[in-house]
Amino acid sequence: MQAKEPKKLVLISPDGIEQTVIDYPEGHIDRLQAIGWTAMEKKPEEPTKKEK
Repeated sequence: MQAKEPKKLVLISPDGIEQTVIDYPEGHIDRLQAIGWTAMEKKPEEPTKKEK
């Protein structure tokens, strides 16, 4: 068991490349979003479900 989950984000660059960042510095994401990146929180306990 882990005491604390590290902060995880998925970043998507303006040209569509996905990158996962862990324990990023404060303010880092704001700077990236200012130049066109998209940030999404990654939730570790939610596996993606396919629905029909």
